[in-house]
Amino acid sequence: MRARALLLATVSLAGSGYLAWIAAEHAVDYVESRTKSRIEAALNDPVHAWMNFTTDGTIVTLTGEAPNETGRFRTLEIVRQVVDPSRIVDQLTIAAPDPMAAPEFAVEILRNGSDVSLIGLAPLESVEERAIRTALGDGRFTGQITNLLETADYPGPEGWAQSLGFGLSVISGLPRAKVSVTPGLVKVTAVADSAAARDALETSLRATLPEGVALDLAISAPRPVIAPFRFDYSFDGTDGELTACTAETTAEAAVLQAALRLPDGADESSCRIGIGAPTPDWTQAAVQAVEALHALGAGSLEISDTDVTLHGAPDITADQVASAEAVLRSRLPAGYTLTSTVEWPEDGGTAEAGTVPEFSAVLNEAGRLELTGVVGDPTSRDAVTAYAVALFGHENVEQRLTIDPALPEGWPGRVLAGLEALRGIRHGVLNVTGGDVVLSGWGVTEDTEARVSRLLQSKVERAKVDIAFDAAAAEALAQAERLATMSRPEACAEEIGAILSAEAIAFAPGSTRIEPSSQGIIAAISDILQQCPGAGFEIAGHTDSQGSADANRRLSEQRAQAVRDALEDTDLPLITLSAVGYGADQPVAGNDTEAGRRQNRRIELRLIRTDAAAGSETAQAADTGGSCGGEIAALLEEAPIEFDPGSTSIAPASLETLLSVASLLRGCPETGFEVAGYTDDRGDSAANERLSLERAEAVVGALEGFDTGSVTLTARGYGEANPVADNDTSEGRGRNRRIEITALPIGAASDDTVAEADGPVEAGAEEEAMDHSADEITSTPDGCERDIAAILAEGGVQFALGSATISPESAELIEGVAEVLRTCPGLAFEIGGYTDDRGSEEGNRTLSARRAEAVRTALAARDPGPVTLTARGYGEENPVADNGTREGRALNRRIEIRLVTQTPPGTTTEPSSEDAPGDDAAGAPETAADETAAAQTPGTVETDGTDEAATAAASGEPAPEQETGEGDGQ
Repeated sequence: MRARALLLATVSLAGSGYLAWIAAEHAVDYVESRTKSRIEAALNDPVHAWMNFTTDGTIVTLTGEAPNETGRFRTLEIVRQVVDPSRIVDQLTIAAPDPMAAPEFAVEILRNGSDVSLIGLAPLESVEERAIRTALGDGRFTGQITNLLETADYPGPEGWAQSLGFGLSVISGLPRAKVSVTPGLVKVTAVADSAAARDALETSLRATLPEGVALDLAISAPRPVIAPFRFDYSFDGTDGELTACTAETTAEAAVLQAALRLPDGADESSCRIGIGAPTPDWTQAAVQAVEALHALGAGSLEISDTDVTLHGAPDITADQVASAEAVLRSRLPAGYTLTSTVEWPEDGGTAEAGTVPEFSAVLNEAGRLELTGVVGDPTSRDAVTAYAVALFGHENVEQRLTIDPALPEGWPGRVLAGLEALRGIRHGVLNVTGGDVVLSGWGVTEDTEARVSRLLQSKVERAKVDIAFDAAAAEALAQAERLATMSRPEACAEEIGAILSAEAIAFAPGSTRIEPSSQGIIAAISDILQQCPGAGFEIAGHTDSQGSADANRRLSEQRAQAVRDALEDTDLPLITLSAVGYGADQPVAGNDTEAGRRQNRRIELRLIRTDAAAGSETAQAADTGGSCGGEIAALLEEAPIEFDPGSTSIAPASLETLLSVASLLRGCPETGFEVAGYTDDRGDSAANERLSLERAEAVVGALEGFDTGSVTLTARGYGEANPVADNDTSEGRGRNRRIEITALPIGAASDDTVAEADGPVEAGAEEEAMDHSADEITSTPDGCERDIAAILAEGGVQFALGSATISPESAELIEGVAEVLRTCPGLAFEIGGYTDDRGSEEGNRTLSARRAEAVRTALAARDPGPVTLTARGYGEENPVADNGTREGRALNRRIEIRLVTQTPPGTTTEPSSEDAPGDDAAGAPETAADETAAAQTPGTVETDGTDEAATAAASGEPAPEQETGEGDGQ
């Protein structure tokens, strides 16, 4: 058994070894075969035919004689790409160079005007100076030849002499070109003046080409500049005709032609190719215009640069043209103007055919005006549009007018008269057809129809007016006017009351949890409060009479607190909210019915009067000041203080008024008065506030020069806030441009005086400042800015809530900054005001500007020495912290003082003309010349007198002189 087992093991081992040997043989064959096929595929080019290779397992042996080192290296690198370099045996050799072989000759000839340069390698015999000049035309070429050729003393190869001679003759005829010459081949690179010149040059060169020489031409021609870019196309409903076409490239020409409906056999290559397109999307604009014409049905299209004109065929109605124009106008790229016209039949058309000329103006309840129909020419269209804009506002006018040169006589006058009448109603429709003018709609006064009828019939022979009285609109207008006369906090309280009257804040039964359905009311109230920074409101909670009085009062107070918490979570800007519970003490309905009890369960917001008199002394002073203030107000109502237009110069006619005001002020000793400036709403609101402040300051300065006694005068500018009349009329704007002088309660501090009154200066501070002056201590500019920044970093300038009144605790900080400024003579500093992002952007910028100005005034009052201080408000720009947190918002509400530039020593501290709220705010004109320029600026035309101007523009006559208004902030 043992011998048999040993025999079986031996046989098995031998069989396994044989099988392994067979498998190894097959593996080697596979590797060798695969490697061979990959190398053969890589060296398929005949240039590698000199190389041989053998494979032995994974080893590849390379043999053969390479023509040169470059050939050997190139071939070896190819093999290395398919076989691992460690498996390659390199037995390649390099053939010995033939000392008698000629080098490769090549010459490049370059010409720029009269100068020619030759570079390269050429046979010695072919590049003698005389031979080159002869080839260039000898006496005809007198420029300089720069010969940088290397030469070899070998005979020229076949075709060399012919190639070089032809290349030199070519360069002699081209002022700017490059000619490359190799044996039997000449390549010419040049630029021709035009496509025609390029074709002529190529034909000439090929005609003179020597036999046996090949020619490679690379001659380009610049595209011509085309002006204007035009595209004219007409369409009869079936076929189109292209009479003018321009494109910058052949690809764009193909896009244009693909959009056309040309008849069979039409020439589709009629587009001129050139540069000069007015915009990058000119082709797209033309395609959109073509599609609009096809959608219209029939007509023609003319495009000249960015001016597009769409003509409707005679059987196309004005409404169809207007609709097509509206669609095309919405699709044209920015910067393109569009004019549409309609061709009326020679007989004028008939009403039944729907082709009677018509102009229509629709004024909706929101004040939007839509103009459709026809006018006589582009000038009339522009005049009508400008008149409508003057009457209704640029943002409220949409015009889709078409052009019809054959309108009835007097058409423009009827259109303008109708628009003037339309301005006198609330909303309605104006239609002008032939000689008829029809106006229908609704008015806000019961005499609107009679008044508008008189106006329209005085200017138009055939006028029909049908105006109904809109009682609801009249009530809404009265409410809006009442709000306009209120202070901003009063208006906020009125609006909040209207919200709560319409829908009460709901709570879960017997709970202080506000129902989710009332979150919208909370958000609406918050939005209103955002517009009233600095105001204080009491949130009053009320219940019905069910339950005990104490429980009701406690529940009502808790509900008021819940509302206060919900509103404060919306991050209101400087709003003071207090919660009070009144229980069932103040019912507004009977508690004996469910409906009454439901009305009594309510939340109210009441404005807190913070300016009430406190104490008998204050009340007595208020009475005295109020009496003086009433007399002054009556005087200013009768004889307002006037200014030169757009200026802070008081008109001479108002000097008598100022003398009378000064006399009244002397009768009110120890009283404070606010001199408030106001403007109309024309121009930028920030610039208006600035102008109103400067005018108030001018009045204060004038009154102080007339000896007003012991009164205190404070200037403040409110800009276009608190209008007393309608800014849509010239008379209303005149009343809104005013100065008001009102008495202030005792203790009321102003922006200009509070800093001076804030606390006593520390003992020794005055002496220390004097010592600094005596010793002439002067800091470096960087040191001044750094020291001021360090003072401001200690806590910043603090203000009363929502105002520009500096808090008393900041007096010491202001004095510290002034002390540093005294050591910085000749330097200029900008005082920048910043806010958080709560509230409106414009309101924030205005508040920041007022605060910066208050700091400038306070510093100037502390004698900071010969430095220049300017104030500027940046609002919520450049935050230094996250406005999403209370801490971040507090950091963003700040004053910064930055070094601007150096000024000559001795410069006094003056208010800068740059103290505008906001960057680069466009202020009102400061001189008569500036005012004239502003009055000529487009977009500044006032309402009054515009009808005469538009009528004159429509008729081609000069416009009468118009009232330009004050132009506040323009």
